Amino acid sequence: MTPPPAEPDPAALARACDRAALAGFDDRETFVERMLIDRGLDLDETAGGAAGTALARIARAAWDARDAHLAQREDPAVPDDHDRLAVALDLLAEDGMIGLLDLECCHTCAADALERAEFDGVGVVYTTRQERATLPDGRLALTLMLTAIPLDALPADLVARARHDPDPPTRDAARDEVERLATDLLRRALVARLDQVGLSVTAEHDDVVEIAVPDWRRRPPLDDRRPPWPAVLDSPEALDRVRAAVFPGLRRPDRIVSEVLRAVAVPREQARGVRHEVLVAWEQRRRHVAVTAQRTGPDDPDDPDEPDDSARLRAAFTALSADGVVGRMDFTCCEGCGRVEIRDERGPSREEIGYTSFHAGDTDALAAGSAAGPLTLSVGAFPERSASATAVLALVAARLEQAGLTVVADDTGTPEEPRLRVLVPDWRHPLAGDLPAGV
Repeated sequence: MTPPPAEPDPAALARACDRAALAGFDDRETFVERMLIDRGLDLDETAGGAAGTALARIARAAWDARDAHLAQREDPAVPDDHDRLAVALDLLAEDGMIGLLDLECCHTCAADALERAEFDGVGVVYTTRQERATLPDGRLALTLMLTAIPLDALPADLVARARHDPDPPTRDAARDEVERLATDLLRRALVARLDQVGLSVTAEHDDVVEIAVPDWRRRPPLDDRRPPWPAVLDSPEALDRVRAAVFPGLRRPDRIVSEVLRAVAVPREQARGVRHEVLVAWEQRRRHVAVTAQRTGPDDPDDPDEPDDSARLRAAFTALSADGVVGRMDFTCCEGCGRVEIRDERGPSREEIGYTSFHAGDTDALAAGSAAGPLTLSVGAFPERSASATAVLALVAARLEQAGLTVVADDTGTPEEPRLRVLVPDWRHPLAGDLPAGV
């Protein structure tokens, strides 16, 4: 007679759930379902009997405990190792690679999925759910998969042998060497990106790079904790507008959603998709700001360490305010409206002598980073005061240079309505407020 299965040890289940919850890739109920599936129990926890009910209760407790712990210690301005890895994988796009975390249940299924997909780049860097098991120990293995051979980066004679050598064994050996060298190129590019964001590589061999992740604090994205979005946003123009509006960090998310919906003909059923894309872009931008700031210095203009260009611009505008010059960022829709409406930005005494500002179109151009070129500032004098526009222009340029910014002459304005340009290649303006629950 077969003895009944032994009752699982609650303490052992709790330890297993605690370790599994650390990965932070699943929302609460998905995590419970995975724990049930892993132990061969029915997804309907009540149908699994006492064992299913007990495991579900322990799994929820583990997820809630980790979520509460992270909520107490989490500071979005201080990146964790997951933030650093996410930024490194984003940067791989510049190397022609794609990064995917938590892809499929195992490497066999991941390889099948990747072979069916179509990629324009040279390779994919990924982890599967199997790698979750090493996160509690502060380790994570990244796997490389070639999707195209970067022939231009390999020795021409080797490529020629791999393509045309009449001897099959020689040709096959050359092809193996081509693949080995191509994988090595990808691995070195990955290691360089990991080093760029401050992650330590502990081992590398063939198509695997292992990194140390002692500070892994990933929490499910906000949309993981909400009902699924009813529709996916299928509008490249709307997606571009979302990303352009989020990157500069000057607009609140609810304003971004409203502006995109007004500017782009998004189908009614996809309106919530705009909110979802704002959330995704917001989280990506937060990571980049946090990781970059930690690697290069704070963005506080009062800090003696090196600030970023947005902090320098804020410092210049603060100094200009004391000089009687009104400074505004992301002000009105266009330059013409800005020059008119900035008159209402003066104080009650109307003692200000002039103004400088950049408008929403200039803000959107910041999304392209340094490739967008200089930021154009409108400058002018208030006619009620004695200062000329030329004098205000000279004062604005001086304050910008004192703040550490590079000013470039601009001859497209007029003597009464001059302009100047300022270089801002390192723009890490803090995001404008927290992401509200309604977005």
